[in-house]
Amino acid sequence: MDEKQYHAEDQINLIGLKNLFYSFLRAIFRFVEFTQLVIRKKILYIIIGAILGSGIGLIYYYYKEKTYSASMTLFLNKLTPKAYGTVLENLNNLIAYGSANEVAAKLQIPVDVALKLRMIDGQNMMERPLITDTSTKVYQLIRVNILASAPLPVDTLQAGLVNYFRNLPFLKKIAEVEKQYLADRIRILESDLKKLDTLKTEVNRFLATSKVPTTVYSSAVNPAQIYEQTPLLLKELEDAYGQLYVQNDPVSVVDGFNLTRSPNGMALAELLLIFGSIGLFAGFLFGLLVETKHHVLPQ
Repeated sequence: MDEKQYHAEDQINLIGLKNLFYSFLRAIFRFVEFTQLVIRKKILYIIIGAILGSGIGLIYYYYKEKTYSASMTLFLNKLTPKAYGTVLENLNNLIAYGSANEVAAKLQIPVDVALKLRMIDGQNMMERPLITDTSTKVYQLIRVNILASAPLPVDTLQAGLVNYFRNLPFLKKIAEVEKQYLADRIRILESDLKKLDTLKTEVNRFLATSKVPTTVYSSAVNPAQIYEQTPLLLKELEDAYGQLYVQNDPVSVVDGFNLTRSPNGMALAELLLIFGSIGLFAGFLFGLLVETKHHVLPQ
């Protein structure tokens, strides 16, 4: 008796689930049918929504401020990365506060170029801010980044920024002292090379006229040692020239600014697609509400 009762209850549960499933399917089909009805009868609402959405996307694209970016790579010759990061942060603060005239004066660039700047900062080659760099090494590569609201002459900005570093009072004084020292060092090395050339000439003349065998030399004069001094002096002279004309600058440009061709943000086609789709869906929802009202509350 109990088994028959349990079997009947199972059949009732299965029938209930089956009816519920069929009801769910009928609801879905009715909704799809109703949706098709709304699309046919309220297609004008959908079209108007898509047009309005695309128009909003178009307005947003042309009136939203566009951002252009550029970066350049510099080689540091004097101070630590954090010191240069502090200098760049001070410039960025002036830009953030809208002091375009002061920025233009410091960088020696036109005011209209300074007005287009939105941000300037520095990063090490690990893409970390220079202001947080604790490295004490001097000779390092860094990257200077800018953001602008419109295309600008990056060559002018690059020259202005490099000259700004060169003319900082502390760096300028160091460069002047080192320049004088290196110039004196170069004169001494060039004088020593001339004297060495004269000495080699005299030694060769002596050996040519002397009756002493060429394999026997005085302990005071060894021609081999004289000739060995020439490449050493030339190497010192080469290093001095490199320090004077390359490393004497506070910074050296490795790779200059290159402004990106397209502004940051979405392309016009993407914005039209997104806003147009939103408008189309909003038009469909409005038509759905209107048609539902007509069915629920018939006139």
